[in-house]
Amino acid sequence: MPLSSQADIIRGAPYFPVPDVSSIGTYYRDALGFQCEYSAGNPPEFAVYSRNGSPVMFRRVPEPGLICPNEAQGGTWDSSFG
Repeated sequence: MPLSSQADIIRGAPYFPVPDVSSIGTYYRDALGFQCEYSAGNPPEFAVYSRNGSPVMFRRVPEPGLICPNEAQGGTWDSSFG
């Protein structure tokens, strides 16, 4: 498909596997100024937080040892906001 006929990307949402959705959500809210847009489960299994129209998704991973940050694989960032 030619580039001129493709739809524009108007929004992105990084997805992070985390051991505790509630704790990371609290941190993003209190320390970084994000607001909870959606949360599912009690305790939360999944949540979407956003700030200035930029969302971040969190999903609980039952085995935290399976979470491997990009940096541990030789990368630099898992996500970046500007």
